[in-house]
Amino acid sequence: ASIMIIAHRTGVLATADKSGLVAIQRAGEVTPGHTFTPGAEGVGVTGALGLIRGGSLLAVGDDEGTIGVYRTDNGEAVFQERREGGRGRVRAMRGVAVSPEGGRVATIAVDGLLRIWDIANGRREVAWQGFGGATVDFDGHGQRVLCLDAQGQPRLVDLISHQGLPMDRLQMPADRAVFSLDGTLVIAAGPSGLSLLRL
Repeated sequence: ASIMIIAHRTGVLATADKSGLVAIQRAGEVTPGHTFTPGAEGVGVTGALGLIRGGSLLAVGDDEGTIGVYRTDNGEAVFQERREGGRGRVRAMRGVAVSPEGGRVATIAVDGLLRIWDIANGRREVAWQGFGGATVDFDGHGQRVLCLDAQGQPRLVDLISHQGLPMDRLQMPADRAVFSLDGTLVIAAGPSGLSLLRL
C-alpha cells in the first residue's frame, strides 16, 4: 500500500509506501527524479506525507517517529529529527504539514501529541497533548494549525498566543480535517461522510 499527494498548480507528485521509500516526481519528469528512505531501512510511511503549497518542500513522517523536510528539486534534507526502535514507535507519525512560508513543520502522532518545529534552527517549538486523527494543516498565513482532538472534533490552535480557538462541533466525529483552498472553511471527513464548517 502506498500514499500519494500532488501539489496543485505545480504538479509536483510525491509518493511513499510501507517499505519507507519516498519518490518525488516534478512536472515534466516521466519517472521520479528523486527517491530516498528518510528513516531506518524498512520503516513504513503510512500517512504522514505533506507538500508545501507550490510543491517546493516535502514533509515526511515515518512509522518510527522520524520527521524530515526535503527539497523537491534535489531531495536534500532541510530539517530532520530521527527516531528509531521502541522509542520511535510510540511517536509514529500519522499527519504532517509544512507552513506556507516554509518556516515550520507540524505533525500529529499516535501518542496524541501535536508537535511543531522551527525548520531553520531545528528546534521543537511546542508539543500539545490530547489530539487524534490523521491530519494537521496550516492556514494560508501559517498562523493557525488545524487538527482533530481525541474525540474527532476539529480544533484550531493560534501559533502566536498558543491558545485554542473556538470552533463549532461536528455532529459525527471525523478522522481528517483540512482548510479549504481559500481558507474560509474547514473540510472534515470521517466514516459518516464530509462536513463543512465556516470559519
